[in-house]
Amino acid sequence: MYAAARSLANEPVMLSQLVVLAIEGLSAECTCNALSARQFPGEDLDRIAALATSGDIRDSYYRAVVGEAAFGLFDNSPTNPLSNPLSMFDRHAYVDAIEAVLDTADLPLRDAITAVRALDIYPDMTGPRPVAGQSTYYARLHPFSSILIPPMLRTFGAAARGEIYRELVHLITAIESYRLEHNAPPENLDQLVPDYLETLPQDPYSNVTYQYLPTNPGYAVYSLGPNRQDDQAEKLTNTTGDINLRITR
Repeated sequence: MYAAARSLANEPVMLSQLVVLAIEGLSAECTCNALSARQFPGEDLDRIAALATSGDIRDSYYRAVVGEAAFGLFDNSPTNPLSNPLSMFDRHAYVDAIEAVLDTADLPLRDAITAVRALDIYPDMTGPRPVAGQSTYYARLHPFSSILIPPMLRTFGAAARGEIYRELVHLITAIESYRLEHNAPPENLDQLVPDYLETLPQDPYSNVTYQYLPTNPGYAVYSLGPNRQDDQAEKLTNTTGDINLRITR
């Protein structure tokens, strides 16, 4: 499944990247189901970690942003809402938003998340009110970019989750390697360093290490997610929950 996701990674189309991110999430869940079923040998755990962390999800996302921008700006067909000369004001807003998103490409993920959130372009911009932030958009003045840009920003959130799933799978393979040697999962993540991980990865939503919750049986590893609150590895929803993976063995 990881190979299927990589096969679409270079396509500069946002829809293709949404498929990639869906496959990434499904791959992470399938990996956890397999690891919950039985103990894998160390070499298999190493292969899983290498597969899960290969490629660059954010690079694929930004490539798709450029592709979407090219389509929006250079497609002059009558069906393209930005091709109308009267929409030039809207087109400038579209370009500004695209550039603001691309400016986050070289930032660490935690900083990119903060920067994208600061754009303050919401999908419910239906009135004349301004939206707070450096870039102010009115839905009535920018009817098309206010429709096109919010899904792009939501896709950034999906790309961030994809990166987090990859790190969580890598973390789980380290935990399972520890279990293989000690016949039990670690009591805390600090026990993985330095024998199983050089350093512990940091949650971009909290700027501290990912959370580890031993359960009976098994354990969960998780990010605090967009609400930045510890919901004890509850399933992620639009407003609550954590980005989590579970091992039930």
